[in-house]
Amino acid sequence: MRRRKCYISGRISGLPRGEAERNFSSAVLQVFKMGYVPVNPMNTPLPYSWPWILHMIYDSFVLLGCDAIALQENWRESRGARWEHRLAIYLGKEIIRVNG
Repeated sequence: MRRRKCYISGRISGLPRGEAERNFSSAVLQVFKMGYVPVNPMNTPLPYSWPWILHMIYDSFVLLGCDAIALQENWRESRGARWEHRLAIYLGKEIIRVNG
């Protein structure tokens, strides 16, 4: 039986990188405890310095392969997370709320 994948979404831009990484690490643990395979966009193979739009295009394709999206508390403060939220709704993904 395939374990369901859950894409983690939250604010990255505008936060110190360490804070964003801590938030995503916390969300990874929560999603894992819920029984999902966490998919963390902070672990993308794209260089961190690449343009935002390239990250969003890549992350959108990653989200396509997931069953659910986990929204961190700060997701509304992020243009990218709002994009991912809309895409998840359009694709009929399960939406989960997590702390962090």
